[in-house]
Amino acid sequence: QVLMGLGRCFEAAKRFELAMNHYKEAEAAIADTEVEAKKKTLYAVGRLAMDVLKDKETANVYFNRVASLDYDYK
Repeated sequence: QVLMGLGRCFEAAKRFELAMNHYKEAEAAIADTEVEAKKKTLYAVGRLAMDVLKDKETANVYFNRVASLDYDYK
């Protein structure tokens, strides 16, 4: 949760690479049994990659991971 919060802060400050790094660290720290937190974090990485960084390849990887957990998520 702390890493996600830091990611949101860096994103708000337009420090997008730092935000991405914190979101990815948060995702790695979340246990696979915490499905809701995992989906939220994977989506945050995909959204930042797609909407801000214009990195469609990374976005696709993370959105596919979300879809593998919950096809109907957002």
